[in-house]
Amino acid sequence: MKLEEIKVGVLCGGKGVRLKPLTSLIPKALVLLRDKPIVQHSLDLYSKQGLKDFILCIGYKGEIIEEYFNSVEDKPYNISYSKSGEDAGMLKRIYDLKDKFDRDIIITYGDTINNINFQDLLKFHENNKSQATIVSREIENPFGLLDIQKNKVRKFEEKPMFTYYIGTMVLNKKVFDYMGKELLDKKDGSGVILFFKKLMDLGLLHAYLHKGKELTFNTRAQMLDAEENIIDYYNLPEKNGLGK
Repeated sequence: MKLEEIKVGVLCGGKGVRLKPLTSLIPKALVLLRDKPIVQHSLDLYSKQGLKDFILCIGYKGEIIEEYFNSVEDKPYNISYSKSGEDAGMLKRIYDLKDKFDRDIIITYGDTINNINFQDLLKFHENNKSQATIVSREIENPFGLLDIQKNKVRKFEEKPMFTYYIGTMVLNKKVFDYMGKELLDKKDGSGVILFFKKLMDLGLLHAYLHKGKELTFNTRAQMLDAEENIIDYYNLPEKNGLGK
């Protein structure tokens, strides 16, 4: 499938409670990094690879997101909206996309930026005949880990590598049948976790390893760090090069 043919669901309905009072006035997806909302950074960067059709899954203060993008002129992509309500969990927001695409859809978090090779991701998804592919990344644990039994050290592992999920997936339309009501009613991201576990039990979940950059934040300190590092994604020399 060509990138310009696939739709991207962007989850940006959360409340961002750990960033209050900043998110008391705006949704987290509109928090500025170098004069541009984080979700717009994502759309601008992803569209450079050929993705052109984005569905923003809005909830908390979603009307502000709509107003913002209505004011952005000459967008190189299309934006539509899916509205599941302010209190919907993450899986419910994903489920409400089921009638908005034909075969496969990319789902990504609106508060995360990465430089995934989306064409390679789709190729991996198709070659494995996967119904669900999540994107993973490796990180080195900064500590030496101990396995202790009855006060005795049985194992010592120095700075092991861990693999974690970075908030992007490709879903085939078939897996939406596994999103039962008991999962859709779960709050926040707990429904997604249980959905992944169900797919694992059925042998339907694949993982694509991303070896490039990934940026997200949940606290003010992490936000300041993200603002400093966002420049790496654009290869621009100056802070004021963005959002103009």
